[in-house]
Amino acid sequence: MDLAHAARRAGWNVFTFHYRGTWGSGGEFSFNNVVADTAAALAYVRGLAPFANWRVDAKRVVLVGHSVGGFAALTAGAADTEVKSIASISGFDSGRVGSTVANNQAARDGWIAFFKNTTSLRVSDADTLVTQWTAAASGWQFEKLPPRLAKKNVLLVVASKDTVTVPGTHHAPLASALKASLGPAFTEVALDTDHFYSDRRIALTRAVLEWLETQR
Repeated sequence: MDLAHAARRAGWNVFTFHYRGTWGSGGEFSFNNVVADTAAALAYVRGLAPFANWRVDAKRVVLVGHSVGGFAALTAGAADTEVKSIASISGFDSGRVGSTVANNQAARDGWIAFFKNTTSLRVSDADTLVTQWTAAASGWQFEKLPPRLAKKNVLLVVASKDTVTVPGTHHAPLASALKASLGPAFTEVALDTDHFYSDRRIALTRAVLEWLETQR
């Protein structure tokens, strides 16, 4: 929310939301729902465009997300031809992780235990969630995104001390591919901090706002 308010103060309309089954919102959490909810949020924001008092430009929507939100922004943005600008902050490569889990029973059991015990996500059947995740995972892998991100502007922010979305796994392969395919349309920012940017929130905010300024 600090980033959201900073962008608002900089003159942007900002819309934030919780996916189904997260942080007290209704419904069930799943990665399928994360993608669907992001597409629904896009449709909602664009539906505000005819109302002059909202001052929404439906043709200039920017997606920004952190962690699973980075996965959502990249995945939904890649599938939407009208989205021209996407920022992922320590994006979680749900496709790569899910594909690994599909072939590793110990990893699968670990994720099932996580979803059963988490208090921030509403999951009634962890086994079904993981089964659905791994079945769809191959289509969500970051390494498959570059062709679908052609003609878009992409910002990737990475935290060097991230132990949640480890840079070598979640960031580096996509960053390398986008450098080659997007050229100057790709921006990369590295900050020496943890997954939550705990001690670099101002630096993170500055990096995002500077990039947003180039997207006006």
